[in-house]
This record gives sequence, C-alpha cells and structure tokens, in this order.
Amino acid sequence: MKITTQMFFDRFLSGIQRNMEAVISDNEQISTGKKINRPSDDPSTLVRIINYKTQLASLGEYKRTIDAAKGPLQAFDSAFGNLSDILQRASELAIGGASSTTDANSKLMISKEVDMLYQRAVGIANTKIGDRYIFSGFQSNVAPVDANSGEFVGDSNTLQLNVGVGINISANVSAGGLFSFKRAYTTDSSNAILPSYNWNNNGSITIPDADPVSALYTSSGSFVNSSDVFTANGGALSIKVGDSSQTSAGGFMINAANNIINIDGANRTIPGGIYTGAGLAAALSGLVAGVAFNYDSSSHSFSINGAGHTIDLSASNSRSILGFNSAPVQTLSSTGIKSDFSVGDVNLAANATLNDVRNTINTAVAGVKAEVVNFGTLTGQDYRLVVASNPVGSSDKIKVTVSTTDAAGTGLNRLSYDKSTTVNMTLGTDIKNYNYFSDLSTANDSIAIDSSNNAINIKEGALSGTATITPGTYSATQLAAAIKTALEAATASANTYAVAYDPNARKFTITSNGGNLDTLTLYWSNTASTARQLLGYNAADVNVAPGSSDVSNNAVLANYYSFNNNYLNQDNILRALNFLKVSLESNDAGRIGKAIGYVNTVSEKVYQTAADIGSRLNKIDAEEKYQGDVELNVNTYLSNDQDTDFGKVVSDIAQRQNALQGLRTISTDFLKTSLFDFLK
Repeated sequence: MKITTQMFFDRFLSGIQRNMEAVISDNEQISTGKKINRPSDDPSTLVRIINYKTQLASLGEYKRTIDAAKGPLQAFDSAFGNLSDILQRASELAIGGASSTTDANSKLMISKEVDMLYQRAVGIANTKIGDRYIFSGFQSNVAPVDANSGEFVGDSNTLQLNVGVGINISANVSAGGLFSFKRAYTTDSSNAILPSYNWNNNGSITIPDADPVSALYTSSGSFVNSSDVFTANGGALSIKVGDSSQTSAGGFMINAANNIINIDGANRTIPGGIYTGAGLAAALSGLVAGVAFNYDSSSHSFSINGAGHTIDLSASNSRSILGFNSAPVQTLSSTGIKSDFSVGDVNLAANATLNDVRNTINTAVAGVKAEVVNFGTLTGQDYRLVVASNPVGSSDKIKVTVSTTDAAGTGLNRLSYDKSTTVNMTLGTDIKNYNYFSDLSTANDSIAIDSSNNAINIKEGALSGTATITPGTYSATQLAAAIKTALEAATASANTYAVAYDPNARKFTITSNGGNLDTLTLYWSNTASTARQLLGYNAADVNVAPGSSDVSNNAVLANYYSFNNNYLNQDNILRALNFLKVSLESNDAGRIGKAIGYVNTVSEKVYQTAADIGSRLNKIDAEEKYQGDVELNVNTYLSNDQDTDFGKVVSDIAQRQNALQGLRTISTDFLKTSLFDFLK
C-alpha cells in the first residue's frame, strides 16, 4: 500500500496527541492523587469505587452505633459490679442479723447499714450518662426509681441498636423488674412498693401473718369453701416442733357432737366454741355450783372435783374430748377424778370445718399456726390447711400425730406428718395464695374475714341494722356472695341485692335490685362498718336507690402487695433490701433468715444480667474487630482502584516524554524535505 504524505502527517499528529493526552492525564493523577478523575476515565473501575465507598459509609455508620452502644453498656457493667458488692454486703449483714447471738439493739444498728445499702442501690438505679438515665427505658429524661417510695416510674422498653449486618444489640436495661415495680393503679397505696412489717391490703392483714420461710400444706380434698367439713368424726392432734419443750395451752372445739356432760343426773350443755384447756375447764366449772374442773397442761388431762356430786360419763358425749372412758354414775369423793388418758394438743369435734381446725390449732398455742388457703383460682376453688412453725423457720421439724376414726387418707389423717415416716402434708416455701403471688388479678383468692372486718352498718327505708359477713376465708367472688347474704339478712326488709367482684379493676359493686321498695344507705363513715377498708370504699355514706349501684372507690390492694410476698421480695432488689431492713428493725429472726434467701436470689439475678451485659460487650467487640478488618480490606481495594501509583505514573511520564521527544526529532527531519527532494 502506498503511504501518502497525508497519512504520515495524520499518524504523526495522532501519536503526538495521544502522548500529550497521556502526559496530561498522568500529571492530573499526580496533582489529584486519584486514578479516576471523571467517569470516562474508567467506567468499570468507577463502579467498584462507588461500591467500596458505599460499604465504607455503612461501616462508618455501624462504628458510630457501636460507639453509642458501648458507652451505656460499659456503664451498666460498672453499675452491676457495684450492685453485686452491695448485695454481697447485705447478705453478710443478714447472716449476722439472723444469728441467735445478735440482740435487738445490734439488729437495729445493722438495719441502719442496710438502709445505706438501699440508698446506694437507688442511686445506681438512677445512674445518668450525660443527661440520660440509663435504666429508664425510652423515658431517659426521667429518673426510673422514685427516691421516696422506691417505685419504678420509668418504662421497660428495650433500645435495639443495629451494629452490623443482621446483628442487633440491646443497649439498655430497665430498672423495672430488677430494682422495683409499678403499682397496678395509681390509687393503690404507695406502701405497696416497700411495705412496713407484715403490711397487707392497706393495713388490714387478710392472711394472718403469712409464714415467709416455709409451711406444710394438706393435699387437695375438693373443698370449695373454708366452711366445708374437714373431719367427719373429729379426733385429736398431738404436735411437736423439733426438740421444743413448749407446753401447749390446749385447743378444744365444742359443738353439738360433744357438748353434753351429765352432772347430778342432768345433762348439762357446754356452750359451743373453741377453748384453751383452761378456758374449757372454766366453762365446765360454771355449769353446776360446787363442781370444779381443772386442766393440767403438762399432763394434758382434766380433773373434776366436787364431793357428793355425781358424774355419769356414759351419758356424756364430751367424755372423749375430756380424756375419760365411758363409766357408770359415780359419786365424786374429796379427791375427785382425773382423765383416764391424755388428750391431744388440738381436740376437734365431729363435723369440724376447715375454719374450725384452723382456729382450734391456733388456740392451742402448740408451736405452730394454721391458715386456710385457697390453692385454686376464681373459677376453681381448692381450699387447704396450711400449718407453719411459730416462730418461723422450723416447719420441716413439725411432727403431727393424729388420733381419729376418719378413714385413712381422709379427714384429720391429712394432717399427719413426720418427715422421717409419714408425710401426708407437703413442705413448701412458695405456696400459691399464701406467700407467693405472681398474678395480681387472682391474688384476692384468700381473704380472711373475722370479727374485726366483717360489718357494714346499713339502713333500708325505716329499718336499720348491721350486715355481718360470716367469718371465714374467701375468694373475692365468694366474698361478694357472702356480702349479698349479709345485706339481705341484716333487717326484716324483703329487699334483695346483687354483689359482684371485678378481678380486673379489683373492685366490688353493690347493686340494689330494681324491684326493691327502699333505698339502701351504706354508712361507710360509721366506724362500725369495719369491712369498709377491706372492700375498697371511702369513709362517705352512700344512698343506693333501687336499680342503682355503689362501686368501690379504690382497687382492693390484694395479697400481691403483701410484705410477705415471696415473688416480689425475691424479684426486686429494693424490695429485698427493704424486707431485710424492716425484719431487722422488728427483731424477727425468721424473716431475717428468709431475707438471706431473697438477697441471694436477687444477687443471682444481678449476676445473670451482668453476664448478659458482658456478653453484649463481647459481641460488640467482636463485631468491631471484624468490621475493622473489613474496613482495612475495603480501603486497600479502594486505594488500588482509586489512588495514584506515583512511581508508575512518573515512570510513564518519563517514557511518554521520551516518545514525544522522538516524535519531535522525526517531525523536524521530515519537515526539512521539499518538492525538490522528491524530484531528485
């Protein structure tokens, strides 16, 4: 192919232009430090650069989030370390306070140090970083624990932070359920959070002094009410607690099955009721002048004196409960007669109810106390007897020997207990509806009514009276039915009423039925209305017209808030410390012992939470390291694609300058030729 002058010039100029552009590009790379200065430089490499920068931006965002999470979590880690120290010291103080060698004054001094530990715990709960309370959930501008009442007033929301691809970290811990809790209703007493000694239900003890340590309870017997018959034939219980040498006062139940004693040929009726041994002897002595009865608590026996008077034990249905065998008529001599056999610590008549058994045991003062407890729910009742040592802490050492003709496994035999041989009762430490309430809505399943809280002063038209609720242990629903019965029996009026309990609002409603002729006046302001506070009403009289209702002003506080509620005491740091402090102040060795368990339980909870915080920090550290490695690699890739390789560019410039110099030399030689050179 013939190469023309034009072709030569075109290629020559193209070579110069190409090298000049390369030199300019190289100089631009040197000045900017970047390989790619415009999209047209290298579109595919530019795409990679954009992806690298996007990835680095995401890593930067994760890094900022990690930094935001680490600060609070490190503060939590420090807080839980301090909490562990506080609870460790509290445990040491509790152990010292529980010692039999620690007197009341020493316990009081220990309680003051426990109070200081409590204040430190409140301070930790209200820890701030900058202007944020770290234990307060989303309400980080509010101190989570009220310093006065100890109530949790923050929220329990969890702050989740995304610290990596598919990796979320909880960056906070709520004080709720750890330090303290919230009242269900703001109208509930503030004492519900940190109750005083044995406090329950706004000051009224609905379960008498619930044992905080342990207790024995009977098996299920299909009892749907505390007034159900527990023993068909009655009998006697002999009770001993460990090596105690305590002599009981004796407990004796008298009813129609055992209330007759024949003296001087006539049946004499013993007034029904529950007596101590001495009390029953006094009641018997009052039946016939000149006939005296005495009770010897050491031998558990009675003696009858009254020279010249006759006793017919064969005609006396009370002979067994007094310790006598059947015998024909005998005339008392100057020395009288004594029981043929020892009676029990607790002596029960036939057809004794659960309430009768409880009351007779408690009357005997035999080293134990008893209560009737509903183990069921509002929809399914299951009443049982609970027996605990008194003082507390030795329920596992109780021995109950039963003498009865009840069938095996029934009646009084349910109370037989000796941990080495016979265990008809169960030893429990967290007994539902007794000292362990985890559900506020069903915590009113055991309400004890007695003469101190069973009256409502009323008026129906012109008729006045007192509605007296039958003493016993009720669920809230059963108590509503008992209130209805009491109202309708209070006067001669034919008016009828409906009484209901709302477990959600925890309030009672008393309704005068539409067909009634009279307005019902409830004299809540009258001090004789002793049931007012228990039922949640204010001290203001209310007129209830036919078809109208009166609803409790306040939610019934329920056993849930009880000072002795194991569930709350072992679940909240402040509650556990308060229980210990108050028990020390009250010189209650049994409850101080229980406080050791509470403190240890919340300590374990703190330990587990601290371990979780440590796990979160480790997870963050691992993610931070991983992201650091990724960032280093991405930056390397980005640098390779984006940053100028100065050594290479300088070398390229030198080569291109040499090429340009060669082109200039060639062009000079070429331009010297003329037409005459071609014509030669």
